[in-house]
Amino acid sequence: MIREPQAVYPTAPAERSATRLSKKKQTQLKSRMAELRKNCRRNFEAAQADRHRLRTRENSEELADVTDWLDHLAGPNFPAEGATVHFSDDVWKSASRRGEVFDDISG
Repeated sequence: MIREPQAVYPTAPAERSATRLSKKKQTQLKSRMAELRKNCRRNFEAAQADRHRLRTRENSEELADVTDWLDHLAGPNFPAEGATVHFSDDVWKSASRRGEVFDDISG
């Protein structure tokens, strides 16, 4: 049975009876709500199945194949020995970092 919402302000009995549903309307509402719940549950389960499918082994094998292909495109691996990289101060203290390059544009 569907409950009526509680009114904040007292209403006349004629107003309250206008908002009540007949037995037929209540039955229709129940069946529509049940169908809506079923559809929502089905959509949720389908979304869950999609998420689970993304985690399967087949996809991880495909990911490994794509990763190997990208590594192949990147060229040979760097040697495993340690290396030191030195940057010039021109890189870190460049005119573009100071904003001097854009002074010509804003003119």
